[in-house]
Amino acid sequence: MNPREQGKQRHQKKINRNLKGLLSKCYKYGKLSGVELALYIEYPDKDEFVVFESEGYNCDGKITEKKASVKSKIYKPSDIEDMLNMLHKKKVQKVQKVQKPGRDQRKTPIQKRTSDHSRESALDLSEKITRLGQFPKIPDLRIRA
Repeated sequence: MNPREQGKQRHQKKINRNLKGLLSKCYKYGKLSGVELALYIEYPDKDEFVVFESEGYNCDGKITEKKASVKSKIYKPSDIEDMLNMLHKKKVQKVQKVQKPGRDQRKTPIQKRTSDHSRESALDLSEKITRLGQFPKIPDLRIRA
């Protein structure tokens, strides 16, 4: 198989994968109450036309009328690109906010956040415990027959 055919096959797989994703989204969105949905895709190179309409929806001849309506929202590819770029920027900013600062970037180092008194008292207490030998007894782990 030559590289050109492989490229076409990859392209066709990509189209099919994206089409399946679109159709599943349309199906789920069309199931919502108060939503009627139609999806039309034309492949002029292959002379194919894909149609999906939500259940009970028939928009024969209504499309031009609906597009001319005052309440219609018509999205252009540039609008969608801008929206996706904006969403990507927000996501990146959110990820940057979540990242915790490293040791060098902390406002106050850990040693400075604890007072000298509390550090000294903790050390004194640990010294007293070791001197007194107040550790729990080590359990007998020998196996007896």
